[in-house]
Amino acid sequence: MTDREKLKAKIRALKEMTSARGCTEDEAMAAAAKAAELMREYGVSDVELETERAKAKSKTRGTSIRDKPVPVIQHVTNTVAVFGSNEVEFFGVAPGPEIASYIWTVCNRALDRAIKTFKTGRLYKARRSDRTRREAVADFTDGMVTRLSRRLFELFGDTHSDQAVAKAKQAVAIAYPRTRSVSPAQAKGSFWDAHVEGWSAAGDVTLGKGVKSDAHGAAKIGEGPKLLGAS
Repeated sequence: MTDREKLKAKIRALKEMTSARGCTEDEAMAAAAKAAELMREYGVSDVELETERAKAKSKTRGTSIRDKPVPVIQHVTNTVAVFGSNEVEFFGVAPGPEIASYIWTVCNRALDRAIKTFKTGRLYKARRSDRTRREAVADFTDGMVTRLSRRLFELFGDTHSDQAVAKAKQAVAIAYPRTRSVSPAQAKGSFWDAHVEGWSAAGDVTLGKGVKSDAHGAAKIGEGPKLLGAS
């Protein structure tokens, strides 16, 4: 936990010291005053207190075919994803970021395993050049992430909140005032049979929310991290 995260936790604790929680009126007023003082002194906004962030390892920077589920992950968890050099960071109202980080990790591990298996199969080995093998892997990946995205919508149902997303975007703007939007790449669609095999592989992935429902590097120097899916 960073020093700022510790500070935010302290402020949250002070704001929770209310008469409704058993504090005397004087204690509650003193706690509220101290919380306000710390917020002013360190520039902590209400948005920062209301939102959290969770990180996960990433081999990509938001522009790979395998990043196609990210807009869906953002939508169903009410988060905003920011890509750095070797990680992705999800911002939002708890437990959204933690769930998003978990889903991202599960999907990427499943992709790594499935691609490794695909490369041992007939469809991949039948390709005679490095270029066509790369295209076959891309189409396999596209089929897999397309179905994973659909399954995520089915799993979470109607969980989207415009208000929560607005807070997530505000939190990103505070943490990373200089970001640029990116989009996942598109497969060429050269090998439909590889796409179908990827679609099938996605059905074997066990997806879950990852946490209980009550849980609570820059792209280029000077440009700031990449922001995927924010408008």
